[in-house]
Amino acid sequence: MKQVGILILSLLISHSIYSNDIAKDCRDYYYGVCLNEVSIKDFDSYLGVNKGKDQILIKGYQAVIWFLWADYYVNPIQKWKCFNKGKKNLDFLIDKNKNNAELRFLRLTIQDNLPKFLGYSNKKEDTDFIYNQLNKITDKDLQSRIVNYLCYNSMNKTN
Repeated sequence: MKQVGILILSLLISHSIYSNDIAKDCRDYYYGVCLNEVSIKDFDSYLGVNKGKDQILIKGYQAVIWFLWADYYVNPIQKWKCFNKGKKNLDFLIDKNKNNAELRFLRLTIQDNLPKFLGYSNKKEDTDFIYNQLNKITDKDLQSRIVNYLCYNSMNKTN
């Protein structure tokens, strides 16, 4: 199993070195981390190398990394610090870029996987925004991922 993870990581890294599509690479890494196929450290390194390219997008994914780190800590104080840092950074970016569908989508994916007792929920607002903007999204990769995510979540809620 470890060999499969190394192979996937190698493919992602080699793809990202030769790719000019920072957004797609960020999404691939994010999905890879969520599926435990890529480490958070590798994702963080990738974002650091590409820091100056698509700043809003990179900062959005850097904010999301804090939520991912929170999941790995055992200490509740560390978890809380990571959660708060991610929330602060992501909300700040969304406040400054209210019409950015990808940032809203990132926040939605995070909030869908957080315990309700944390009280961090803009899900209705973000879902409504994303549905209203879906046909206006020109990035076909992003649009496809959003549609797949929304369909998957709606199917899981009915089961």
